[in-house]
Amino acid sequence: MTSLYVPITVKEKEELKLPPIGVSAKDVTEIDSSRGSQASRSGNHSRRHGTNAKQDRNKEMVEEARNREVRSVVFRSLSNPPFDVNPAQLLVDVSKRIKLPRREGARSFKHLLKAPMSCQILSYFFWYLHCAQFQEESEKYQRRLLDALSEKFVMLFWSLKGGPQRDFFLEYYPFALASGVCTAFVEKYPASRAEFTESFRNRVFQEARLMFSGVETTAEAMGVVRERMALDRNKGTGVGRGSEDMHVQANQDEEQGPSSSADAFTEDLREEISALPGFVDRKNMRPKRVIFDAMGTSPLIRHYIDAVADSASNAHKALLLKRTTPTPGCAYGGIETFQQTPSRVPIQDQIHRKWYAPHAISAGML
Repeated sequence: MTSLYVPITVKEKEELKLPPIGVSAKDVTEIDSSRGSQASRSGNHSRRHGTNAKQDRNKEMVEEARNREVRSVVFRSLSNPPFDVNPAQLLVDVSKRIKLPRREGARSFKHLLKAPMSCQILSYFFWYLHCAQFQEESEKYQRRLLDALSEKFVMLFWSLKGGPQRDFFLEYYPFALASGVCTAFVEKYPASRAEFTESFRNRVFQEARLMFSGVETTAEAMGVVRERMALDRNKGTGVGRGSEDMHVQANQDEEQGPSSSADAFTEDLREEISALPGFVDRKNMRPKRVIFDAMGTSPLIRHYIDAVADSASNAHKALLLKRTTPTPGCAYGGIETFQQTPSRVPIQDQIHRKWYAPHAISAGML
């Protein structure tokens, strides 16, 4: 008679997870539960340890950001800067408080100001000023930043349509960008805020306008522009102070009272008019107002044409900007773009000799 008992090997016991001899299933359940609780406790401890380590790292980063000095930060790579400038938030803040003198194009200007390419331009311009002002022996990095800055700026500039829109953009875009950069310097270098004075802000505005628009201005003019366009975060627009001054002056005039009666005033005025010399024709010495064509004066655009667009990798972009040499008889191009269209007269003569003349001779027409 064949036995139905088949012995179970040790491997099969492990696969079936059978309890050892002398241990009941209840004991096995208690052992597994105790092991699970121990594992959960160890997992919670590791998670708490990881959370604490993360919090410690965050505290260290915050403390490092609070004690960051501008001269201790070294820029070495475009793809991996020392820290993120957060340009999107800076440009949103600028677009909320800026006051443009003209309403035409203001909406599209603010939309373009918050574009991703504007964020890259602000980051490159921030690090360019950082290297130029506070980092020694950084000429190599300045050239790289200038190349990247000019390329992004030309791409953004060329996305605009029409000359007036581009002139409006180049007239006010440098001011908005400089305002965001000044705010970034103050926020990212708290330990060096004493260096970011009014003269430093005016220099940033002067550099921005010179680089992007090619216009040289004085520091006093930049201070007036900052006040008028509300480009300083911690300062008002100047409207409140001006109105208060007007009310104060009016109150002072009311307290002093009229200096003389109306009759005496008109009599004095007649005497002053009669004492004036005769009218002398003088030439107007003020310069004439002309249309500001900023498209051909931007140093960044010229730098892109001369340095960046001539490279082999960006040769196709040069066709958008380079002006070709005019050619006599060609009104729409120059030597590089003009290809003369062949005349149709020789082709028609060839067709006539090949097809029309033999048939005419055979028919007795010639």
